[in-house]
Amino acid sequence: DAPNRRIMNVLRSLSKRMESGASLADAMRQYGHWFPAHFVAQISAGENTGQLADAIRSLGMRRSSWIDSQKSPNRRLFSRSPSRRSARC
Repeated sequence: DAPNRRIMNVLRSLSKRMESGASLADAMRQYGHWFPAHFVAQISAGENTGQLADAIRSLGMRRSSWIDSQKSPNRRLFSRSPSRRSARC
């Protein structure tokens, strides 16, 4: 279960950094390979405006929408390469 261990290690590190006084966004920046820049930017904006909960909720909703779009049958149909589609005709 290595992926779960890695996630837990990242979360522990984030927690330790915040306990040391770093903001969530600053702690997340140390893990750029885990957290895309736009994600960290939205967290930072939420922290700076007092709207962190809204920022997290918004990111969660966007992520859910993206996951749903990947499950769509139309997504799979239109994501095939043209050569694969023409081979079936």
